[in-house]
Amino acid sequence: MKNLIKKARFLFVNFFVMVLSFNVSAEMDHSVHLAAMESSQKRSVANYVLPSVSLVDQNRVVNKLENFLSSDKFLVVDFIFTTCTTVCPVLSSGLAYFHKKLGDDASKVQFVSITIDPEHDKPDILKDYSRKYKLPPDHVLLTGSRSDINKVMKAFDAVMSDKMTHYPLTFFRASDSQEWVRVFGLMSVSDMMKEYKHLTQM
Repeated sequence: MKNLIKKARFLFVNFFVMVLSFNVSAEMDHSVHLAAMESSQKRSVANYVLPSVSLVDQNRVVNKLENFLSSDKFLVVDFIFTTCTTVCPVLSSGLAYFHKKLGDDASKVQFVSITIDPEHDKPDILKDYSRKYKLPPDHVLLTGSRSDINKVMKAFDAVMSDKMTHYPLTFFRASDSQEWVRVFGLMSVSDMMKEYKHLTQM
């Protein structure tokens, strides 16, 4: 009986070590993946022609995209989908923290996130996503028809074959400019703050 107990303990300990090693390895692989995307940032400047489409936000407000983006505030735009478990949580959590770090300047910035999975991401789901990642109340999340979302993605040079090929993009536009800064790759909050300061002091 004692031998059986010892053997059982031995098997349990080995199984636990194996599971722990697997989880650590998976976490490390994921961290390396995210670090690789952050280290390979690519910044470019472009003028985008917005399509004439109507989208709906998380509060079921319907409006033209150009009206959602016609704010006289500094604009920050990204593309997400609510069932994403890798890039999107990092993007959204980062924007929420960036908003917090802006302090009094937060009132001068308009955040807009556009889903690339409109079939699933209806307004109520976007609202739940906003709560989950503690996005500020004035952070606009947009959805619409598949056709209209495709037009928006094409306009921002953000076409993805499907949501599983989603990659991190963040767009910035100063309030007095028509030019957009497009950043491919994950950005830290300090990266966003540098971009904000650079564009607002030009």
